[in-house]
Amino acid sequence: MKNEIKLLLEKLNIDPVYFNELEKASIEKVLVYDGIDKMKIILKNDTNLSIDLYRELTNSLKNFFGGKDIYLYVDVMRVNNDYFKDYFNEMVDIIKRKNPIIEIFTDRLINRDEKYYVEVINRAEERQVENFLSDMNNIMKMFGYELNIKTVLNEAKRDDVASGIKKNLEVDVKNFVAPVNTVKEEKKKKYERREVDENTIKGRVIKDAVTSIKSIDREMDDVTIEGQVFGNDTFEPASKEFKIIILKMTDFTDSITCKLFLRDDEEYQNIVKKAKVGTWLKIHGSIKMDKYSNNELVLNIRDINAVNYDVAKRQDDSPRKRVELHTHTKMSDMDGVCDEVDLVRQAMQWNHPGIAITDHDCCQAFPHVYSEVNKYNATLNAPLKEAKKRVKSLEEQLEKIVDEDEKRQLQRQYEQALADLAKEEEKKKDHPDFKALYGTELEMSENFLNIVYNCRDEKIDDVTFVIVDTETTGFNAGLSDSMIEIGAVKVRNGIVQEERFDELINPGCHIDASITNLTGISDYKVKDADNEENVIKRFKEFIGDGVLVAHNAKFDKSMLDMAYYKYGLGKMTNPIVDTLMLSRVINKDLKRHSLSALTKFYKIEMDEEIEEDEDDGGTAVQEDDSFNNDYSGVKTITVDGKVAYEKSTGNSYQVEFEEETEIDLE
Repeated sequence: MKNEIKLLLEKLNIDPVYFNELEKASIEKVLVYDGIDKMKIILKNDTNLSIDLYRELTNSLKNFFGGKDIYLYVDVMRVNNDYFKDYFNEMVDIIKRKNPIIEIFTDRLINRDEKYYVEVINRAEERQVENFLSDMNNIMKMFGYELNIKTVLNEAKRDDVASGIKKNLEVDVKNFVAPVNTVKEEKKKKYERREVDENTIKGRVIKDAVTSIKSIDREMDDVTIEGQVFGNDTFEPASKEFKIIILKMTDFTDSITCKLFLRDDEEYQNIVKKAKVGTWLKIHGSIKMDKYSNNELVLNIRDINAVNYDVAKRQDDSPRKRVELHTHTKMSDMDGVCDEVDLVRQAMQWNHPGIAITDHDCCQAFPHVYSEVNKYNATLNAPLKEAKKRVKSLEEQLEKIVDEDEKRQLQRQYEQALADLAKEEEKKKDHPDFKALYGTELEMSENFLNIVYNCRDEKIDDVTFVIVDTETTGFNAGLSDSMIEIGAVKVRNGIVQEERFDELINPGCHIDASITNLTGISDYKVKDADNEENVIKRFKEFIGDGVLVAHNAKFDKSMLDMAYYKYGLGKMTNPIVDTLMLSRVINKDLKRHSLSALTKFYKIEMDEEIEEDEDDGGTAVQEDDSFNNDYSGVKTITVDGKVAYEKSTGNSYQVEFEEETEIDLE
């Protein structure tokens, strides 16, 4: 097997069981169409691929190239007819998405003298077949079969069909009427014998076998599903000739929309009342493609039965109940879906002592939770409150009564009331008031910007600046992401030096298509590159004790720091200047601080266009004699924990710093 094929199969994670089929394969040509997501790959092989391998290759290539439509052409030296039927059925499936009528002719393909024809019985069928004949030949050619399929008219079969129709039409008038009446009577009797019971909401009792919603993948007649209503809606067109009930059903394998059209208002109201959210129903009808539902498959309802289905409820059997201290409700935008009252009721049902509502950036759930908790506690405390009220009432009556007999009788009632109160107090110990904790999760922002990391006192004239930029597989340095390129150039006294560093890095994993689109770096480009450990060691040697400069340095610093940590290189102590933050401080009137915006502002001409990234990331440098960086007379000193920049004009600017140089935004 050629190396290029083996490398491709490994990158696509193709099952090694298929490798033998591609032992003599080679990639002849790859065509990428500009402006459209389409790619044509020509694969040369000694014979046709199995249909399973062909499908796996096309699907894997589509995923690998970010969803592009892949057209895999197989150029074969020897045709394998064992796979012909599989590919013919595959071709029919492709064409019927645009032209479903092809299914009529799937059994009409005939082979005469090693040539293929589609048999038709009249000119009308011939015109229908010619609409997709070209597609049939092109698709089969893509699969590796040069067929040149044509149509052939079978006049003998046409005559047989015509005589059969004529014979069927030759019916005696006397014998013609009776069968029609019989059919009507049978239909009428069948309708009259329609079975209903107390669970029948519409139509008849459904006795058909239940179909799993997950298995419904095409239009079908006489389908029965059973599931729970999780959404319902009603609609009345402007004509008001009928009403529509829309039920969203799930059997927890998948979900489907069901529609019912009604004219009778009483029947409409009855179904709306009985098909509420949460109820279980058995529904019989037909599956059709619905253009009003974005061409989704919809079940058109004929019969509805109620189903007695006991859903097993989850229980909390732990003797020591938990308290959830971090709960997000639907009030947390894009971070919660549960209703706040339902959450509190669930905690109460499980006998939890309380719950904390901590939504993102809002407290809109608080009033609803407060009201629900108060109602629950009021109901919980009602028996105890009533017992206390009873005892107090009897005490007052005992003080007023003089008659000894009545007093003894009332005393017995009072003692019973005290016993009842004691029982309620014991119950209360086991069921204390439910407590709600109210909090919120807020997004906080720092009130300072880091312009310089790892500060040190040094004259600018003596500093070697290293302008650096990194490309990575992602944004999480602490997780699985790593660098795939490091580029750097040295600058002294405003002059770009010849010393440069530019190396690609093999991350040892697949580079996502989105990263390739952003950086232009693909798996193929880094396949022969060195690993991250060796490259970062050479980079450390290159920068020495120089001052690093990067645009959006926080990101590059995180990747370099993690690389130093992973490979035992100690802590990066080089000062790092972030030009993005620096520009935000000194160019306060600029709306944007991306590299392209800054080069226009400072009138620096670039050899290549700088793409504007959303994060204002990226770093570039260009020597330009017209832009004179005069650092003469500039030095840095430290005074009482503050760094000051002094120039011959006598002006000074102070910035307070601790470990990092910070500028207070306030």
